[in-house]
Amino acid sequence: MSRIAIIGHGAVARYLSRAMEPGSVAAVIARPGRATAARAAIATDHVVHSAADLPLDPDCVVDCAGHAGLRVHGAAILSAGIDLITVSIGALADDGLWRDLEAAAKAGDSRLHLASGAIGALDALSAASVGALDEVRYTGRKPPESWRGSPAEKVIDLGDLKEATIHFDGTARDC
Repeated sequence: MSRIAIIGHGAVARYLSRAMEPGSVAAVIARPGRATAARAAIATDHVVHSAADLPLDPDCVVDCAGHAGLRVHGAAILSAGIDLITVSIGALADDGLWRDLEAAAKAGDSRLHLASGAIGALDALSAASVGALDEVRYTGRKPPESWRGSPAEKVIDLGDLKEATIHFDGTARDC
C-alpha cells in the first residue's frame, strides 16, 4: 500500500483522502492552529506544519492547498527526496518559484508532477479548443484564505471579505 502525505485539508484534500485506501494518508501538512480542522477533515492522526515534521517518509506528497501551500512547502519536500504532485499549476507562472522547485527536485533527486483537474473540466476545455470553441466563461469560488499567496491578495483585502468578490476578469493568457 502506498502512503502519502497531503498539503491542506480543504475540499480537494478531503476528496483525495476519501478515495484512498484506509490508512494510506500518513500525514497532513496544515497551517499552525489548523490541526483540529485538519484531523476532522482527513482521516489521520498525524498533522504537521512542515515537511521536516513528517512522521515517516511518504511515497509522495500531494499538494491540495493551493499556491501558498506549494510556495511554503514545495521546495522542502522535493529537496528531501520526496516526489510532489501539485494541482497548483498556476503558481508555476512565478518564475522564481519554478526555479526554486526545479533546483530542489534536482538536489533531492525527486520529481514534481503536475496534475490537471483542480479546475473542473479544464481537460475537456483543452480538448474542445481543437474544434470550434471560441469562448469560455469560468467562475471559481473559494474561501478567502485559499487565495493567500496569490495575486488576489494584491487586489482585495482577503481578511475583510463579507461577500463574493471578483479579483480577476480577463483572458486565460492574462490570468
